[in-house]
This record gives sequence, structure tokens and C-alpha cells, in this order.
Amino acid sequence: MPTLCPGDLIIFKPTKSISLIKKGCLVVFNHPLKANLLLVKRVHKINKSGLELRGDRKSQSSDSRQFGLVAINQVQGIVESLVSKEQRIPKFFLIKKFGQKFFEAKRSQ
Repeated sequence: MPTLCPGDLIIFKPTKSISLIKKGCLVVFNHPLKANLLLVKRVHKINKSGLELRGDRKSQSSDSRQFGLVAINQVQGIVESLVSKEQRIPKFFLIKKFGQKFFEAKRSQ
């Protein structure tokens, strides 16, 4: 079962600080090879060269095993909350209440 499903709402806290990124957390980042595409993956390893990010579904994930390490400056933020499609509340409420950024999960290509 994937952590994210199409239609889920991903709420994340913007950050560029590597000290806040820990192994196992979900991060939102710019795809290193496809402009204007945000991805969400789990931090597998952290080193000076960047982050090794992996999807929860190994056989179906496009991740660092295909595109390599992700530079810290590609990270947009750390996922703080997931809202399933069934639990949706109005987006304006999320902006007012939490102040974080969010986007809707879509199936990766």
C-alpha cells in the first residue's frame, strides 16, 4: 500500500536546511531531470553530496536509484501532514489554519 494516493493533499513546511531533514522523513523536491515536477519521496540516506530518496513502493518508484542523489537546494520542504481524498476539507481552511504550502498528489509518470 503506498503512503500517498492520487488525490491526497500533501501539506509541507518549506525548508532549505539540511539540519531539519532526517532519515525516514518525507520530503517534497523538484525532480532533478524534469522541470516543474514536484515529487515526494522518503529520505533513505543523507550525505555531503545530497539526499538519497526512495519511494515506498520499490518496484514502482522512480527515485534516486534512477536519477541519483538530489541536491539539498532541490528540496522544497518536509511533509508535515497528509490528508486523504476522503478526509478533504476546503483548501482555504488549510492556508488560514496552518500557513504551510500544499499540493495534490498525482500518479507519477
